[in-house]
Amino acid sequence: GGSEGSIRRKVDYAQLRWLNQTLHASDADYKIVMGHFPVFSASKGEHGDTPRLVEHLHPILKYNKVDAYINGHDHILQHISKGGIQFFGSGAGARKHSKIQRDYNGLQGYNLDQYGFMVHQINKTAMTTTFIVNEDGKPKEVYKFTARK
Repeated sequence: GGSEGSIRRKVDYAQLRWLNQTLHASDADYKIVMGHFPVFSASKGEHGDTPRLVEHLHPILKYNKVDAYINGHDHILQHISKGGIQFFGSGAGARKHSKIQRDYNGLQGYNLDQYGFMVHQINKTAMTTTFIVNEDGKPKEVYKFTARK
């Protein structure tokens, strides 16, 4: 494994096996996985893509036809679509960030330099994600995406 500061990072193969088995056994209308770090991220000057998640988690998500992966960490709101999986990054609640790779492969929508969060509404036929930001002390919708089954 690699190390960053005093944190030692290694691949948790037992956890990956458990996730793969759990997703494979699921007959849920939507399969959604959440994690702190992004698999993919268009944020510039922050964390960005997580190579170990791209290598080890992304194939499990694809194999099990996961609908969405939701993460935090990078301090923007972003939606990336890759291979039928929707990657939603919602890290703008505690800090603002203003840099993004606008030509990032799969980038569908984003919001920069504002505090914000996402609302996910799901029923049997659709999953809608809305980006909400603080504009002059009031909530404002700035992006909406709907995936239909």
